[in-house]
Amino acid sequence: MAFRILLPLILILIFFLYVALYNVGAVRFFFAQGRSMELPLVVVVMVSFLAGALSLSLVQFFKAVGEVVNDLSNLFRRSRAARLESSFIKARGLAANGDPDRAVQRLDAILHKKPGHFDALMLKGSLLRKTGRFEEALRSHSLALSERPADAGAIREIAEDYREAGDVGSACGMLKRLIAVGAHGLDLISEIRDLNIQAGRFARAESAQREALSLITDEDGRRAGHAKLAEVLCLAGEQLSAEGKNAEALARFVEAVNAAPDFVPAKIMMGDALAALGRSAEAEEHFKEMFFKTGSLLPLLRMVKHGLGGEGFYDWVVESANSARADAAAAGKIAYAARSGGDLGVDYRCAACNAVEADYFAQCLSCGAWSSCYAVVKS
Repeated sequence: MAFRILLPLILILIFFLYVALYNVGAVRFFFAQGRSMELPLVVVVMVSFLAGALSLSLVQFFKAVGEVVNDLSNLFRRSRAARLESSFIKARGLAANGDPDRAVQRLDAILHKKPGHFDALMLKGSLLRKTGRFEEALRSHSLALSERPADAGAIREIAEDYREAGDVGSACGMLKRLIAVGAHGLDLISEIRDLNIQAGRFARAESAQREALSLITDEDGRRAGHAKLAEVLCLAGEQLSAEGKNAEALARFVEAVNAAPDFVPAKIMMGDALAALGRSAEAEEHFKEMFFKTGSLLPLLRMVKHGLGGEGFYDWVVESANSARADAAAAGKIAYAARSGGDLGVDYRCAACNAVEADYFAQCLSCGAWSSCYAVVKS
C-alpha cells in the first residue's frame, strides 16, 4: 500500500530534480522585516519531497495505531460479552435449581453493566412473576420489549404478566398485538375467548369466538366452533338470568340453539327461560318436542320443575315414552312421582367424570364438561 503511494512521489521528485538541474536558480524566503533567506531550487524540491514523505509516514503511523486501538476495543468488548454470557448461564442455572432470589441478584448485576441485556430482562421478568411480583415482572418484560419491539416472546410474556395479575383486558390487548406481529391468529383468538370467559366477559368472548369461526374453513372445525359459540352464548344467558334479565337471556339461548341445534344445554336453558317469562305453553311445547327428538329424561324433569303438563302429564308420558324411544319405566316413575307429589328419586350424573349433583347442570361443576349431564332414576 505504502509503496503504491510513494512510487508517484518518487517519480515526481525525479522529474523536479531533473528540471532543477537544468534550471539553476534560487528561491528567496522572507521571514521577517529586512531578513530573508535564499535557498537553491534543488534544496526546495528536496525539502518539499521530504515533507510530503514525512506526512505520508505520519498518516500511515496513525492509521496503524487506530487499527491497534480498534482491535483492542473489539477484544475488550468480546471479553466483556463473554463474561456477561457466563454470568447469565450461571443465573439460568440458579433459576433451574430453584433459587430464584440468587438468580435475580445475578441478573441485576448483569443489567447494571448492560441495562439492555434482552435475555437477562426476559429471565428476570419470568422469575419475578413466579414469585408473585407482577408489577416488577411487567416492568422487566416491558424493558425487554423496548429492546426488540416486534419480539413475539416478549409480547407473550407481558400477556402472561397481565393475566397472572388479573388484568384480562390488557392481557387480551397483548395477545392481539401478537396476532399483529404474525403469530397464529386462530389459537390466539381462542385464547382471548377463554380469558374473557374466565373473567365473565361473555360479550367479548362471543365476539372472539365469532372471529375465530370466520377463520375456520373445514366442516368439522366449523361444527366444533359453532358448539363453542353455543357454550359462550349459554354462559352469557345464564349471567343475564342471574341478573333477572330473562328476556335478554332467552335471546341468547335462542341464538345458541340456532348456532348448534343439537346442543342440549341450550335447549334446556331456552325452555327454562320461557317458563321464567311466564310463557308456559311455549315452554311445555318446547320440552315435549325435545323429549320426542332425544328420548332424554331431562325435558320431563324440567317440565316437573316448572309445573308444566297439567293433570294429564302422567297419561301423556305413559303414551309418549315408547314413541320417544325413552326409558318407559324411568319416565313412568318420574311422571308418577310428579302426580303423587313424592320424591322424584333422580340423580344427575356427569357422563365424563361420573360426578353426581342434586339438580340439572349444563356444565359439570367437577370437570367442566358440557352437555354431559344425564338423569338416573333411583331403583
